[in-house]
Order: sequence, then C-alpha cells, then structure tokens
Amino acid sequence: MDYIGSMRRLAASLLLLLTPCAAAAQSEGRVAAVTGPATLRLEDGRTVRLAGLLAWPEAQALLERLAPGRALTLDADTRRDRHGRLAAQAKAEGVWLQQALLEAGLARVLALPDDGAPAGELLAIEARARAARTGLWADPRHRPLDAATPRGWGEGFALVEGTVREVARAKERTYLNFGADRKTDFTAAVDDSRLGAFKAAGLDLSALAGRHVRVRGWLRSWNGPFLDLAHPQQIEVLE
Repeated sequence: MDYIGSMRRLAASLLLLLTPCAAAAQSEGRVAAVTGPATLRLEDGRTVRLAGLLAWPEAQALLERLAPGRALTLDADTRRDRHGRLAAQAKAEGVWLQQALLEAGLARVLALPDDGAPAGELLAIEARARAARTGLWADPRHRPLDAATPRGWGEGFALVEGTVREVARAKERTYLNFGADRKTDFTAAVDDSRLGAFKAAGLDLSALAGRHVRVRGWLRSWNGPFLDLAHPQQIEVLE
C-alpha cells in the first residue's frame, strides 16, 4: 500500500472540504496539458473545462504554471458540456483554478444554466479584482460598458452597467429597457421559459425599474445592443 500517497490524498480531501465549491469532490486524475485559457487535458485523454468563467487568452500562461503534472480534483457538480468536456470547479493539488484566474484579473464570471458553478462566490472574487484593476481589468476596454452610451459596442461577451428605465412584457419575454429608444438603446431580456429560475433566486424582474444594475452575457445587435439573460446571476443589483 502507498502510505504516503494515501496520506496526501487524505490531506487534499480535507482541504477541499473547507470550501463550499468542493463539497463531495472527486479525484479525476492528473493533468497532462493545458489546452486553452480554461481547458485541461488529463492523462487518460479526457478534457476538463473550468466551469463558471470565461477566460481571456492571457489566462493560459498562468494555468500552465498551476496545473500540468498535478492531481486534479473536481467538485460534485461535474457534468459534460455539449462538446463532451467535463465542466466543473477544479483544484490542482489544493489550488482552486477558477479562483486563481479570477484573482489575477484574467477571467470573468460566466453564469450559465446548469453549469454547476457557485456563481455568487465567483462574482465576489471577480469584483475584488475588477475594483483593484488587477490584470486585464486595468485596460479600459475590458471594464463594464455604460448602458447610457450604447454606441459602437460591437458583439461579444460584455458586462454592462446602468439604470433600468422600464420593465416591459411582450411576446413571452420580459424586457429590461435601459433607454427611451427601444430601436437603438441597450436592452436585456428574459425568456418566459427561464422566469422560474429568476423567481426561485428571489429576483423580481418587475421591481428592477429605476434600479442600477450590472448585467453580463453575450451582446448581439437586435434593435440596438441586446443581451439575453438565462441565469439569475447574470443580473447584479448595485443600488
């Protein structure tokens, strides 16, 4: 019996129990390589995606210092995404990888339905890095957009901050309108099929009129900049 190896595994298990994201964690093997800013390949050939975040390309260099050759432990909410990858919160011999990337200012929280990520905890880590302008948060191009000036944004993942002018219902959607002109101003919306998750989280969309909020997700152009909201933690009420 490998006594030293057993003790190391026991110590790692006890350490993981100290953090909520790793309750009932399970070992998944050893990291063979980093294959992207938030993806790892295990020695057995499987791929792990770090759930709950969207990393900038610069994150890969940090991940390459933290993960290769180390035993990886995944949380109990591990699941496979549509590409067959294991999506989970991951620790490389005690180092919570999502936390490390967010603290370095090299990733943003990506709240997705059924992703199994502790989005609230991750949002707090991201907020500290953003407030300190750590890493890429120091670059004005990566800071939250101002909903009052929706011009030239383009498409892609973004954080947007502003005051909700009105909340409206139409065609099985709830719309958060941030400006007077619905054809050009920024709008976010929640499909009726997703409303249950928002209600379960205690988020009353109708009460957001006049509130200052931060929303996040994939911007697209549809009567001005538009963002679909599918997870309650895509909305942060600021005041």
